[in-house]
Amino acid sequence: MNTNLEKISKNYYTTSIVILLAVVNILAYLNERSMLCLCVFLLSLCFINVYSENITYGILFSLFVTNIVFGGCRIKKELL
Repeated sequence: MNTNLEKISKNYYTTSIVILLAVVNILAYLNERSMLCLCVFLLSLCFINVYSENITYGILFSLFVTNIVFGGCRIKKELL
């Protein structure tokens, strides 16, 4: 099963879809003027790429971390 996951993650189309998803999220962060989320995304992407050569894993990890921060910021804004 591990080899199937590796094949899927290194597939050209899978990588392209994940990159497209990252670009859409970056545009959403810029639209919301959330520089914190953009910085968290870039820092987590750099951090995970030190440990993993697979860009698909790096982008997915960065999107996961950043969306947690982004969601927390939106909840904080709504409470105030």
